[in-house]
Amino acid sequence: MSDKQLEKISQFLHERYGEDEQDFENKMKQSIHFMGAVQDLIEVCGDDPSREGLQETPYRLMKAFLEYTEGYKEIQNYIYKRHLMLIIMIS
Repeated sequence: MSDKQLEKISQFLHERYGEDEQDFENKMKQSIHFMGAVQDLIEVCGDDPSREGLQETPYRLMKAFLEYTEGYKEIQNYIYKRHLMLIIMIS
């Protein structure tokens, strides 16, 4: 993975998750692992992941996947707040 790609990942994760250093390090490791797996899949399918046009694919796929699943966090927060309100009302 190139330094340019690592910088793009780092910038994206900082924008998305903030400055919590431990959380950022975990997300960075997971992201690199995910993108390596995507590169492996491209190879298994018979293509060259370093080919022009495919070099940014692992990053684009990771970014898209995180954007598609963004609502999961919001749903969990909503459910937590609803349960908390019910507990307060019952008490």
